Parts: sequence; C-alpha cells; structure tokens
Amino acid sequence: MLSRLPSNDLRPRTPAGWRAALLFALLFVLIGSGPNLLAQAVAVTARLDTNTISLGGSTTLRVFAQVIPALRANSDQIFAWYVDVLNTNGSVASANYAAMQKSSSDNDPKISSIGTNDGPNQRGIFDTFLNLPGAGVTNPVELMAIPVTGVSTGQARFMVQAGTTLPLSTDFLVAPLHGGDPMTGGDYSAASADLRVVSQTVCVTRLQIAPLAGPGPVRFLLTFTPCPGGYNTVEYRAAINDSVGWRALPGAPHNSGSVTVTNVGPQQFFRVNTSQTPPLGDLRLNLAALPGPTGNGQRLQITFSTVPSYNFTVEARNDLSPTTAWQALPGAPHNGGSLTVTNTGPPRFFRLRAGPL
Repeated sequence: MLSRLPSNDLRPRTPAGWRAALLFALLFVLIGSGPNLLAQAVAVTARLDTNTISLGGSTTLRVFAQVIPALRANSDQIFAWYVDVLNTNGSVASANYAAMQKSSSDNDPKISSIGTNDGPNQRGIFDTFLNLPGAGVTNPVELMAIPVTGVSTGQARFMVQAGTTLPLSTDFLVAPLHGGDPMTGGDYSAASADLRVVSQTVCVTRLQIAPLAGPGPVRFLLTFTPCPGGYNTVEYRAAINDSVGWRALPGAPHNSGSVTVTNVGPQQFFRVNTSQTPPLGDLRLNLAALPGPTGNGQRLQITFSTVPSYNFTVEARNDLSPTTAWQALPGAPHNGGSLTVTNTGPPRFFRLRAGPL
C-alpha cells in the first residue's frame, strides 16, 4: 500500500509516533511510489458466513489477513492495507459496500476509505491498524465485513486482490519487530469465496424409523418423503453434542427416501439434510511417495475424490498450532483430484477444503 520508509522510521514508537510516521508515508507515496521490498508478506483469506442463501436472503463476506509463518517472528504488526473486492456475478448477488464494517481498523477518515464503486466491484479500500498492537501476526485480523444479498438464483464468486485506482505503491505494510525496512505484499491464493443463491421453495420432511425383523444385529428402516429438485442425505451422529458432528450415511444422496441402518452402538441420532449441491461424502487425502530422492527434494503425489459443483483446495501448514494459518498450495482450486508437492525441509501437514462453486 505505502512506499518504503527509512529504516530508522520503523523502530518501535508510541501510537502517536506511529501515526505521525504513517501520515508522513501517505503524503510521501501520493507524490511518488517507492519500490516493493518483499512480495507476499501477508496471506489474505475470504469466507462467507454461509455459502448458500435463498433468493432475497443475506450473508456476510469477511476478509482476513495474517503475516505469513516465515515472517511472524520478526513482525510487529500489519499496520496498513489496500485492496479491491470483486464480484463475478452482480446479477446473482449484490454486495452492500456502503454498509461495510472495518471493526478492527482505525477508520481514521484522513488515512482510510471504503473505496469507490465499480459496478459490482469495490476498488481502492484502505485502512490502518495503528491502534491494534500485534495486528495480524499471531492471529488473522479482519479487514472488512460486507453484507451480501441474493437477487437471483445462480452462483457468484467474491475475490480479493491488491488495491487499484490509487497512487499507492503496495497493498500491505508490515512493521518489523526491531526496526528496518517494512515487509510488503499480499498472497491472494485463498482470497475467494463462492456463493450459491437458491429459490425460496420450502420443503419440510419427516424422518420415520421402524425396526426390521430378522436374525442378527438389530436393523432399522429409515423412510422420508424426498424434497424434489434437491439432494436428500440422511445423516447421523452418536450424540447431539459430539465433536465429530453430522455425517452422511453410506450411499448418499438418499433420494429414494429409504435407507436401512444397522444398530452399532447404544444410541444414534438421525436427520435428513436437503441441499442444492451434491453431498461431499467422506473427504480423504491420499499421499504416496514418488520415485526419486528422499528427505529434502522428495516428491509426494496427493490424490482425492472430487464431486461436481464444488471447488477443492489442498492446504498445508508446518505445525498443528491453532494460531498457524493454513495456506493453499499453488494452482488452487485443485479440482483435478491430484497434485504433486515437493518436500522442502520441515514437516508439513495437509488438509482438503471444499466449497460450493
């Protein structure tokens, strides 16, 4: 977002000092942009509170930023940001940019803006975190929250990119912990969220359970009237508040309206879930070593099953700490169901994330 400052201007100082330095930087950049010092210092992510809404319904688009793992130990805070928000299908979903909330930012009218409208998009949104020590280092920090309304049935994607339209030289500035030049730049590979708008048709179904006669384990017949035009899935869990959550019974979707289950424990709870997208089933990553070197430089083949109407993204991180952000692997989304990664040193953990198109 901003031009570089002399290294002695980024030493820890009081909030008033930070503000004075940043105001100086803003004035400086408006008359001449400086070079970017380090690309992709910050990982940007986006999500919707819900990815499927009814026609006329609403949800909220949230955008977050966090310093990448390799730079956190030497980072004091994100203190300035500058981005665009793009909507690929304004005829399906409308973003109320005028109602944008930047609750974590400073919202100082001298050094912030909700941007300017460009059709379904909003460009040149910027703000600062001078009054939020440690912003975006240990945990992601929310840049903005934007209400979204469904205006017609279909699909839309919201994407975040580096800011445009203003004479600012880079999208993020990260203050180093012990002074020196700022770190700059954003990684937007995971900065998108997909929304599906469906009709307002309401379908209410009742699940009926009846024991089946016969030898061996106790079996039950689960029957219901399927909702037309949707994917009907019978789901189960061992307890209402268990940590695993609802899981689909084998053979989903169950659009026939009939499923047979075998009693395998003291109790089970069942429900019918109807959606406009096919069920994901059991998401599972398969890893296999490829011929070649071991250790550093070893290549792994990652494979998984895909389902139509979803985007699939393989993400990785170097530890399982809840404060470490998952990072999308290059080339996302990975809808081909296969990709190759190379071992670069420290342990890595992988997961598969899926969302509706």
